[in-house]
Amino acid sequence: FSNQPDSSLLLGNGGGQEVGTGDYSVSTGITVEALVVSEWQTPDAPQKKAPFDYDEIFRKEDGSYRILLSFQNDDKAGITQIPTVEAGPCLSFGLFLSGMGYSELDMPLDGKEGRPTLDELRDGKPHHIVATYNGWTGVKAIYIDGTLRMSHRFPVGTMIISGGSKPAVIGNLITDRFETLVGREPFSGVIDEVAFYDYALDPATVAAHYANVQAGKDYFDGQLSRFVLQEQKGSNVLLNKGEKMKFAAETGEPML
Repeated sequence: FSNQPDSSLLLGNGGGQEVGTGDYSVSTGITVEALVVSEWQTPDAPQKKAPFDYDEIFRKEDGSYRILLSFQNDDKAGITQIPTVEAGPCLSFGLFLSGMGYSELDMPLDGKEGRPTLDELRDGKPHHIVATYNGWTGVKAIYIDGTLRMSHRFPVGTMIISGGSKPAVIGNLITDRFETLVGREPFSGVIDEVAFYDYALDPATVAAHYANVQAGKDYFDGQLSRFVLQEQKGSNVLLNKGEKMKFAAETGEPML
């Protein structure tokens, strides 16, 4: 991606027509995963005036019901942060949660509390970026290179509202007149191995995907056998249509 307005990969809207419809309509969980080589040329200091600098990794812009994973340096730009963090360059994961509205988990790129620095993420090497939300537990999280770097817990059972007619886009923000493929928040660098899930990957799976990346494999090499093993150990629970199950309010875990 060349940081130009016409630099993007359009994925379509997944058949969505209204909010809550289409393949990008998720409720109980979500994961956006990608391998990224960032050449983001933003300053280290917070930007105080527009135009603010955004490098989009993945974005589906259905108004407040958007799904967003991007590098941002916008001095908050009036968007709700949960939790609130200091202004400056960050990796942002935005979702609309039922009863909570739209908010962004903004991970400062400051090198504190286990978070990477801006320079570490634009060192010319590929970095494995994973953003997850689990509605059963309420945990919203960002992983970098197989390790949890920041998270926040919302009330257990808080669901996502998403989907709609706007296209999902890799590497840019495109909304209206998307047939022109011209956007206004282009990415600079490389984005590869993008994956979208309607559930939250657990930490062990994120780590396994990163290990596969380091070994030169795709995310899913050997994952089927691992899933079966987790199922045997009770880590995964499969429900048939019409089957009911109770979940613990404190943890979101199934009560077997």
